Amino acid sequence: MLQLAGYADRLSARPGQTLQFHVANATGAPVSARVVRVVCADPNPTIGGIQTDPVALAVTNLAAPGPP
Repeated sequence: MLQLAGYADRLSARPGQTLQFHVANATGAPVSARVVRVVCADPNPTIGGIQTDPVALAVTNLAAPGPP
């Protein structure tokens, strides 16, 4: 079983749009989040490897409910 799993309500957003992320946390431990722009998502280093750029964005209302 995955200990932490989640998804976003959309794959991309324009400036000013809201993204919602839904997360399940089976551990009950505190979680944190950061937003990045994915430049390359191919894990193969000969293609470019996974590359991300940080995004200056505040993450608000962070809650990941644990198991019932």
